[in-house]
Amino acid sequence: MNQGSNYSCESSSDAQTIGTSLARTGNGDDVITNLAFKKGPVVITLTYNGTAKFTVKLLDSDGEIIATLVDRTGSYIGKLVVQIPKDADNYIVSVISEGAWQVATTKADEKGDN
Repeated sequence: MNQGSNYSCESSSDAQTIGTSLARTGNGDDVITNLAFKKGPVVITLTYNGTAKFTVKLLDSDGEIIATLVDRTGSYIGKLVVQIPKDADNYIVSVISEGAWQVATTKADEKGDN
């Protein structure tokens, strides 16, 4: 079930940067599509408030897993860096959850967040 999902994607009107900054909250399973990350490092912040299993994966447009961002049981707050392998792809974030969660991304080269 996909209840209470909120989505915002902040970017300029330049089509090449669409999807660079993502902030999404939800409750339950969700699939976030058409993320046009640029090649290079991206910082992903994940938050989960629950007692069940929480799994988040980053996939490319072919459905190949680029990274398992988190796979654990119980509440979680964490930040990690993922290397985006190529430009001009529509990346996918898959969330498997039975509780409230948040996924946020920023480019790793953005200043002010050490």
